[in-house]
Amino acid sequence: DLRATFITQLFKDGASIAEVQAVVGHTDLKTTQRYLRLAGVDVKGVIDKLNFTIPSDGDNVISFRDRMEIFGT
Repeated sequence: DLRATFITQLFKDGASIAEVQAVVGHTDLKTTQRYLRLAGVDVKGVIDKLNFTIPSDGDNVISFRDRMEIFGT
């Protein structure tokens, strides 16, 4: 239908999910999310664009007990 085509084209053109939700008037984000698959949007690839790494095996990780001693909270 024309509405689905419009929404999927917005995603393909790079609109964010919040922008699409606002334009089409969805009150529930889940309704808008259904169109992501129709658009073939690679939502998994978005994480790669964040340019961060997860510490490996305890690097830069502080235990809760150590945090309590350091910050007193």
